Amino acid sequence: MSPLSSIDLKDISDNISGVIFQLQYMPDKTHKYMFVSEGAYELFEVYGEEIVKDSSVLFKLYYQEDFPRIKTKTIEAFLSREPFDIEHRIVTPSGKLKWIYTSASPRKLDDGKVVWVGIILDITKRKDAESKLLESQNRLQLHTRKSPLPYLEISTEFKIMDWNFSAREVFGYSGSEILGQDFIEKLIPEDNQDAVRQNLMDLMMQHGDNVTTIDCVDVSGKRKISEWYINPITNSVGKVLSITILLRDITEKTRAKIRLQESEKKFRDIASFSSDWFWETDENDLFTYVSERYFEITGITHDKVIGKSIFGLLDGVSEKIQKDWQGFLKKVRERKNFRDFEFKVKNYGKDHVWLRASGGACYDVKGNFLGYRGTGSDITLQREAEQRLRDSEERFRHIAEDIYTWVWEVDEEGYFTYVSDGYTRLTTVPVEKVVGRHLKDMRVSADPAKQLNWKKALEDIMERKEFCDYDFQVDFPGMPRKWFRISGVPFYTESDRFAGFRGTGSDITEERDKEEKIAGIDDRLQDFSDLSQRIFWECDSKYRLIFASGNISRIAAISYDKLLGKKLSLIDSNDSDRQNLLLNRQKLNSGKFKIKLGDNIETVAVASAKPLLDSEENFYGFRGVIDVS
Repeated sequence: MSPLSSIDLKDISDNISGVIFQLQYMPDKTHKYMFVSEGAYELFEVYGEEIVKDSSVLFKLYYQEDFPRIKTKTIEAFLSREPFDIEHRIVTPSGKLKWIYTSASPRKLDDGKVVWVGIILDITKRKDAESKLLESQNRLQLHTRKSPLPYLEISTEFKIMDWNFSAREVFGYSGSEILGQDFIEKLIPEDNQDAVRQNLMDLMMQHGDNVTTIDCVDVSGKRKISEWYINPITNSVGKVLSITILLRDITEKTRAKIRLQESEKKFRDIASFSSDWFWETDENDLFTYVSERYFEITGITHDKVIGKSIFGLLDGVSEKIQKDWQGFLKKVRERKNFRDFEFKVKNYGKDHVWLRASGGACYDVKGNFLGYRGTGSDITLQREAEQRLRDSEERFRHIAEDIYTWVWEVDEEGYFTYVSDGYTRLTTVPVEKVVGRHLKDMRVSADPAKQLNWKKALEDIMERKEFCDYDFQVDFPGMPRKWFRISGVPFYTESDRFAGFRGTGSDITEERDKEEKIAGIDDRLQDFSDLSQRIFWECDSKYRLIFASGNISRIAAISYDKLLGKKLSLIDSNDSDRQNLLLNRQKLNSGKFKIKLGDNIETVAVASAKPLLDSEENFYGFRGVIDVS
């Protein structure tokens, strides 16, 4: 084969980048450049003619650490007469470090000599890029190996190529168990495999989702929810070489989110059906949420509440109402919890509604105030009922005090909680000095006989028994002794807990004084009748004997108790006279009666009687005397 001439080599070098050369291996195991193209200066900063003249000029540029490798490689190729290629470094005369690539093939000449024809290329940029890429890969590998997030790399055939420790912790496979395995078949549940495979194929076509949520399974088959960050690795022309995946296990987060959503749904369902309403404010005291029940109760529209300040509730209200709010607003400014704050708001359909609100201040883990969260109730009916109750109680007390002297109430322990003004008018003791005192502090008479009923009343109160018309005497300094009559009933809460006693009291002093006078008259009358032969008697409108003087037992030898209650018709007498006595109620009548006064005694008596008529002329009995002969 004839060698390529210098002209041929020049023609070739003019049409390609790099340095074209022809090299001959010499018998003394040296080699000599027969031809070096003009591109030598740009690469080596040495002209090709200089290299042809003295090959050592080029050898001196070789990086010293690479020279032994270059020499060994070329001698082996020369001796075996085989092609060779090698990458190594040079240092130009100006001190620049460059990477070059040399490739040459042997050609046998007609005279039996062998020459090598080849090319030398500047690969410095490629080597720099490779170095940077390697450095980047090393950093990436360091990050992925040490990353707390699971990392894996898969091939375009979806085989697992790399796998870090965090991935092992999440999925439970060691490197030897997972590397080389099919990513989809090993880690993706069967019902999701087609969707994941399609997404990865779309990514390799540059139109898939780089961030997605995927269900996967670990070595035990337990299902996990993960957020996947997928990144295709491509070469300089955009061909996908592999796919890296960084994932975050969001199983608990997702489940917590689902639980939170379910909880929020339950809360909103409860809020929609609840008679109460719920509310929230942010750190600036602006309403961020108010349940629908509030708007139904008040008729206020959302835009007048949501985003508005809690302090704005006072806009347009009277100064008196604003004063009532000061305690509540003070707690809000001081970020304190509040409970059962009652307030009145304008209702767009009624005059107003009464509301009751409670709230608690909320803070994050760092102690930063987040806002208020609370509940509210419509207490309009309750407030109206309370007002009706107060009105009713007031009416009752007025009526009761018209009927009785005073009204009283004690708690479950016997301490006065209420005494009407009638007590003060009667005793001159201020109500304030009675309320809070115990029943036992009542000033009753020191006479045991006159305080007997008071002791019975205390016993009934302690035993929670209703009592009625207990009379007792009381003593007040500087005042005549008085007689009181009290009645009382126990009362209970809605939960049937004993709450105390309520009752009435009357001043019966005048009544008792009259009774004592009557009793004195009766005593005198009895004394006179005991000395007389005349029997004094009285009957009611039914002709039942309701009174007879005590001498009836002496005169008639009949028990007084047996006679009382007997009808006059049971007394044997002349019929016409008796009828005349009973029927003629407008006149005084007198007549002779044969009456049976004892079991075996019959005697003739003269009876006189007067019909008794009330102020409206209604008959209510007879009163008269019987003269016994």
